[in-house]
Amino acid sequence: MIVGVSGELRKKAQASLDRVLAYLEKRAHMFAIDTVFQLRVIQGFLPDSIAGKIADASVTDLAKRDVTALRLKKMWQAPVKPMQSRIKLDDVKPASKDVIENCNNDAFNEHQSDVCIANAMDCKSWSKECKVFETKPACGYWLTHEFAYFHFLAMCPPHAIAPPVPVQSWLDLKMKGVYAEFLAYDGALMDLQAERILLGAMSGNPEFLTTKWIASIIATQTKGGCWSEPGAMAVSDLQYDLPSGDECEFHFTGMAAGVLATFLHYTA
Repeated sequence: MIVGVSGELRKKAQASLDRVLAYLEKRAHMFAIDTVFQLRVIQGFLPDSIAGKIADASVTDLAKRDVTALRLKKMWQAPVKPMQSRIKLDDVKPASKDVIENCNNDAFNEHQSDVCIANAMDCKSWSKECKVFETKPACGYWLTHEFAYFHFLAMCPPHAIAPPVPVQSWLDLKMKGVYAEFLAYDGALMDLQAERILLGAMSGNPEFLTTKWIASIIATQTKGGCWSEPGAMAVSDLQYDLPSGDECEFHFTGMAAGVLATFLHYTA
């Protein structure tokens, strides 16, 4: 748990979360799988919220909207509950400025990432393709996806994975890489930073939930209740049209909402 947080910040975080859930509730028929997963995180960390209700409403036609839904069905079917991390982050130093400013994810293959994560969630064998793809030195979104892969793989019984995989060692390495980038990033709040924070917090590392970034999330929420990066026009991964004037991004919005929920959980 996090101690020493002001009641005023918690109050603002709760109000911010209430606004974004009201925003998402009206658009449940438009989400891709990422946003449904983020709602399941909120549901797991704050069971009394309406996030589970929104997620349930959104999955009716999810497979029609997002072709990855069936492959990754375990990602959106149930609440994501809090877990305890065995990873110690005290000795992690911030990543170099070069890593943050010159990270290149052009070669990142999202389809391959989805396949590997689906295999991890199903506790399938560690394929040659996934071994190569998920253990590359990476940064940015590629690194967060690598961490997600080992996060899900770590939930499998050790005997279920063949050949044997040093899952905890890889999980430790990837989490420390994500945390190093989190510490080094000092720009405006962006989707990737929100993703780093949510992945860390949902995996049992509340060190990611600093008051600086919680305050930034609250301050950058739009009047409508959502989030968007400067200059971004996409309203969702699917390019669905929303009412005039709504230029928010579901992925960013879901990440920010998830961060608020984990913060409220860890400061309760």
